[in-house]
Amino acid sequence: MDKTLLVILLLSGICVPSTSFQNVYYFINTNMTWDEASQYCIREHTALAQIQNMENASAMMNTQTAGYTDKAWIGLLSSSVWTWVDGKPATFFNWGNYRPENDDLDTVDEACVTIDTFGKLSQNDHVTNWQEGQPDITNGEDSCAAAVLKDGTWTDEPCNAMYPFFCYGVPKARKTVVRMSIKSSANMEDPACSAELQRQLQAALAKKGVTDFKLTWKKLPVLVDAFHYVNLPKTWEEAQHYCRVKYTDLATFESMEDISRLNRPSSNTEAAWIGLRDDTQSWKGSMGNSSNSWRWSATGETSKTAYESWGSDSPNNAETQYCVKMDTQGNWNDISCNVLYGFVCYTETDQAEKTYVFISTLKTWTDDSAYCREHYTDLPTIENNEENANVYKVTSNHYAWIGLYRLPWSWSDNSKSVFRNWAIGQPNNNEGKQDCVRENEQHDWDDAQCWEKFPVICHLDPKRKTVVKMTFETDADISDPATNSQILQQLSVLLFSPKSDDEP
Repeated sequence: MDKTLLVILLLSGICVPSTSFQNVYYFINTNMTWDEASQYCIREHTALAQIQNMENASAMMNTQTAGYTDKAWIGLLSSSVWTWVDGKPATFFNWGNYRPENDDLDTVDEACVTIDTFGKLSQNDHVTNWQEGQPDITNGEDSCAAAVLKDGTWTDEPCNAMYPFFCYGVPKARKTVVRMSIKSSANMEDPACSAELQRQLQAALAKKGVTDFKLTWKKLPVLVDAFHYVNLPKTWEEAQHYCRVKYTDLATFESMEDISRLNRPSSNTEAAWIGLRDDTQSWKGSMGNSSNSWRWSATGETSKTAYESWGSDSPNNAETQYCVKMDTQGNWNDISCNVLYGFVCYTETDQAEKTYVFISTLKTWTDDSAYCREHYTDLPTIENNEENANVYKVTSNHYAWIGLYRLPWSWSDNSKSVFRNWAIGQPNNNEGKQDCVRENEQHDWDDAQCWEKFPVICHLDPKRKTVVKMTFETDADISDPATNSQILQQLSVLLFSPKSDDEP
């Protein structure tokens, strides 16, 4: 039986990136913590914005921000040394009129500094632009940098604050995308069919004299979610049940594009439930497989053995305690990830033997995780009593971070989406009881008590169709309509013309 096959030809001229290219910056007007913003930029672009010179700084500040002039995260963070997200010490800053006190600097005029590989401040010719009085690392908490868009200066902020952010990427080669939808009985899931198609297409183009190219392709699912605004006042659990009966589930959003596909009625609409929830009861005292359970830093997964070594009254999630320390008796306690402790790293050999090392330097859980991944393997994963005892032995009776943490919010359909679109100041967990999420008329999110009644946003399972994405690289003029037409014609013949028995 014939099936519809959507074919996308991605035609791109060969381009060797120049070392003189400047970074391309993207402003993301979604409030996230520094860590969430960093994960988003890695997934969607390259990383949080890095500024190595004045050209970079100017390019970032010239990025369109839709009128936003407040603070936005950049990829600079500090434990004891200011470094960029790639782990390299920062050599360009944006200081203001003042700098941190340092005995190595004799005058206020010597405000242009860099951090050398030994962590000292040293004078150089780089321009600096911290906001006046910044950085002012307070109580060891202000360790992530944000740019103030109204004047371009920088300020250090608590890493769990919620701000928009800048990502950066590298310039991309110009590409031409050609789409066509055609019917065929060809089984595109068959690797032999895919390989034969590529071989024939290359041979056909070679006969036309087009030989200086590279041809690759990918098959991608196209998912088109259908979102439905249901103007019936319900609690979150009632809304979840309604969506599961009438549709698929409460709405899960992966991007702003998803949100833009939600068509609200033109009038008489209000905040509506979506599928995001902080189900605090699902993880208490449990190391199970719930999407909201505790998980290990090294794998990002829940425990394989369900082993646990909680101290008395732990975990209790007091004041959003999402990370875990080992106490002086070897017991585990949940605590805020921004508290400063020493920590344990481990290295795993080819024989799956783990070597543990105690680092006495006081750091946050996030900084410790990054340090262990750079110098060892990761914070320790503990799956049995023997491993717990081995970690305890190296701590020298100090509190120490281990690799256990939990994700504070999960989706009703168990989606792993990390996309968030919180309104300013949200979530705030007012009265400690706001565990469910609603979307307002501006498509911003805030947390609310789950028993409150609001309309509902449901979604249906996505419709699926096969996409074949082919990348064709050549020095030929790919903007020539005749070239595009020729390629499409040859592809259509190869895909959908019956072969004779004599053909290979």
